[in-house]
Amino acid sequence: MATTDSIRIKYASKFAASANYWKFYIGQTKGLERLNIVEKKKTTEQEFVKWVNADDSRKLKYGGCIDSIHEAYDVIRKYSIQNTYFMEAALSGMIMMYSYSFEKLLIYLQTKA
Repeated sequence: MATTDSIRIKYASKFAASANYWKFYIGQTKGLERLNIVEKKKTTEQEFVKWVNADDSRKLKYGGCIDSIHEAYDVIRKYSIQNTYFMEAALSGMIMMYSYSFEKLLIYLQTKA
């Protein structure tokens, strides 16, 4: 962007959008920390486990759900960084956004065939 004014102008809105996206997530993170959301969610989870364990029928029905959720997050966590990089690098580029603009046309053509 620093090479010429024409390039700077062409990419100014994309740069601003990226900066806004970055600032948005910084704000989201600060808000989560300020509101102590992680600890509140842990407390909610502990209360749920107590509620489940207070009744045998609930233990039978819901006893393994917290463990299942934790296991699912463990699997997701393994791939989240790679997924984010892929989404940002491969799917958010200009050519991909341009190709998405043809989705309605594709649907129309498929229904007319």
